[in-house]
Amino acid sequence: MNSQTSTVLQNRNLSRRAVRSGWRTRPAPAGVLALLFRLLIGLAATDTFVLTVNAAAPTISDIAQQLGYRDTTTYPIQFTVGDAETPSGSLLVTGSSSNTTLVPNANLVFGGSGSNRTVTITPAAGQTGTNTITVTVSDADGNSASDTFLLTIKTTSTGSGGGTRTIRPFNSSVDGVGNYYLEYLPAGYNPSTPYKLLVYLHGGGPNMFAIPGEIHEQADVYQYIVVSLDGRLLKFTPVGFTGTAPLNTPFVFDSPVNGPGEQDMRDLIVHAKALHSIDASRVYLAGFSMGAWSTWGMGLRNPGLFAAIAPGAGPTDGYNMRQRDHATALGGDPIDTTDPVVKTRWLMIGARWLIDNTMNTPVHVFHGEADTSVNNLTNLTPAKYAHSRNVIDTPGWTDSYGTATTMQELAAQYPGYYVGEGTYVPGVGHVAQDVFDGAILFQFLNQHTNNPNPLQIALKTYDDVHETAYWGHIDIAAPWTTAYGRFHATRDPASNSFSVTADGQSTITLDLPVMQINTTQLIRFQAGPLNNYAGSIALKLDGAGSGSAVLKRDGVTLQQGVDYSVGGGLLTINSFSVSSSHSFELTVGNAFSIVGSIQGTAVLLTWPSVPGQTFQVDHRPTLDSGTPWLPLVTNWPSAAGAFTTYVHTNALAAPTGFYRVLRLP
Repeated sequence: MNSQTSTVLQNRNLSRRAVRSGWRTRPAPAGVLALLFRLLIGLAATDTFVLTVNAAAPTISDIAQQLGYRDTTTYPIQFTVGDAETPSGSLLVTGSSSNTTLVPNANLVFGGSGSNRTVTITPAAGQTGTNTITVTVSDADGNSASDTFLLTIKTTSTGSGGGTRTIRPFNSSVDGVGNYYLEYLPAGYNPSTPYKLLVYLHGGGPNMFAIPGEIHEQADVYQYIVVSLDGRLLKFTPVGFTGTAPLNTPFVFDSPVNGPGEQDMRDLIVHAKALHSIDASRVYLAGFSMGAWSTWGMGLRNPGLFAAIAPGAGPTDGYNMRQRDHATALGGDPIDTTDPVVKTRWLMIGARWLIDNTMNTPVHVFHGEADTSVNNLTNLTPAKYAHSRNVIDTPGWTDSYGTATTMQELAAQYPGYYVGEGTYVPGVGHVAQDVFDGAILFQFLNQHTNNPNPLQIALKTYDDVHETAYWGHIDIAAPWTTAYGRFHATRDPASNSFSVTADGQSTITLDLPVMQINTTQLIRFQAGPLNNYAGSIALKLDGAGSGSAVLKRDGVTLQQGVDYSVGGGLLTINSFSVSSSHSFELTVGNAFSIVGSIQGTAVLLTWPSVPGQTFQVDHRPTLDSGTPWLPLVTNWPSAAGAFTTYVHTNALAAPTGFYRVLRLP
């Protein structure tokens, strides 16, 4: 059997079904052809018939409900197209609006290339409302497919202050979802001047315009750029919600339902820095209600990202807010669920569980004392959790989940912690305009800059995402299981030493060069328990892993390859118990510390012993690189004790000189 138009239906696209049953076709390119068909029943016979192969329709991805603002062009709304026969780049995309008074068809502008396309929409001037947008993709065979989505154009607010307001769109760097933020440039803005940046998060339900007017007014006084993020549209209806959809809410954490909210915040900061000159050491975060909850969470999960944070009437314990819609956003209720991942999400959004991370993050809370939505009183009967006071200045709250530690308790227990502050307003309920005092807020913010390299750091985490604070990193043994890892570390460049205390089984990595620890000298450090921890940790020292190294713990020389390893720039100390404190001495490569003293006319040199090692002691009268080092002794044996000594007799009779000790191969 043969096909008369083999370019349309090739012979290899035909197959024998069974004896005497004829032939059948496999999928083939579109077209119409005459096909010679022979029946295998008895004598041979021929017949012809018309076979039509229909082309498949193109495809278009679903476009979710979208939000826009009056007199503002939307962000590029992303979608994908495809077709079995027509190359993606040749597909035609068109669109139409159900309400051309709100959005003229000509104001639908398509972009992108290949299978990845976008549509950007500009509403008619001064218009607000809701309409349906239809996007259609057509292929070369005349087939098409369409998708419709609801577009809501909201009104805007003029607000207070004498500066300039601009609504700016941007897209998530993770999933491409579009979003907006309101940018406020202070009166007298000069593009060549570095500005301080305040990021403000609105509460659940309102949008980016729900920002107390005096914040913009004080931004003029203190010369801040203020950006307020529009939370993503909720993909569910909150419990008890009776308003008009779509609803914005600033879930500034990664929600399995609502998307990567924390990355939205990071993208916003990057976007603002790309448009303006921003002082990187003066980026601040504030928010109200659910926005304050996100302020707590974002600030504490990411030590060093903000110079200071100011939550207003925000929840600090997710468990006490579990009856609301947050369970949907986080994938389940923290008490009822048996999923450890869901339980961990709840822990990672509660300031109560991450309060350790405030060591270098100044916090000033604002809260009304008559707030019944997010309680802040400590004298209620029966007792209720006070969301701001219980983590700032009122200790003693204990429930079935544990004890709430306050910032003031931490500062008393661990010198170096920032002492939290609070402004509690009598008679004020859950109202942002009444809770925030703009003058107090900006006076607080203006006192603080972000130190990128503090002498002390602290970090606590329950997951494997938020693992870094300044020059320290932690990998906990069992992330996302409600088990945590925590450490405090202190560096002292002057004595070339540091200390670390830990709680929870983990591996802690410290960056020695950033810590300004000199690896060409003897390094001393301590490692011990935090909060009576009786377990073990492993320790990695970045920058100490080239060549050989000698490591002692509590005066005992450890064995390389057994107790520790060197390689890839890291010195890794295998897991060891920190139920009690240990003292370490580390010598990297051929360099270590030498202590010199004068005895009469002799110079006494002392350095750490290395069993089985021999040394060479050199001298030269000047540090000029052109002056050679002269050996005083070679193959000097290491002493049996902790230190080896060499005496240069009658040294003071010679000109003043310099000494070095080399560890020989």
